[in-house]
Amino acid sequence: MTRRRSLRAQLLWWLLVPLGLLCLAGAAAAWFTVRDAIYAAYDKTLSAAALDIADHLRMVGTRPEIDLPPVALEMLDTVDQDRVFYSVSWRSSRGDAFMTGYEDLPRPPDSVPGKAIFYDARRSHNQWFSCNTCHSEGHTCGLTFDTLNDDSYGNPKLTPTLRGVTKTAPWTWHGWQKDLGA
Repeated sequence: MTRRRSLRAQLLWWLLVPLGLLCLAGAAAAWFTVRDAIYAAYDKTLSAAALDIADHLRMVGTRPEIDLPPVALEMLDTVDQDRVFYSVSWRSSRGDAFMTGYEDLPRPPDSVPGKAIFYDARRSHNQWFSCNTCHSEGHTCGLTFDTLNDDSYGNPKLTPTLRGVTKTAPWTWHGWQKDLGA
């Protein structure tokens, strides 16, 4: 003879099992959201350090100099299990000149077409920052910059993302660039 469960047991089963699954799904969603927020905050800290270093680069004659502020190094200082390696070098017709950081770090690979141009500072106004300075990995750093390409000073612009940019001609802030060719 089979024993039937009581109405109370059936109601508890039908309520608690879905509720438990919803709780698990909510906990997983919260975990992923918090993890992504922590990664974004960490990335912004590293980006701020890189931009602070870039802000302290200046040209002295034909050679760049860097006055590295302690706050930039403090932003790169992390807990024992994390390590941040960076290198600031100057690329010229005579080759790369190391300025600060870790000299033995490899340069970014040029395997993707256009990647060398994207990291090449020689294409900028004063030849000391590249596309990647503002468009971190092709996206945006979320900060404003005065690019000086409108022949004015004090006209900062929000850095837009470059994702999907091939479909949005003409390019540059003022539409001067008609193609993306090198």
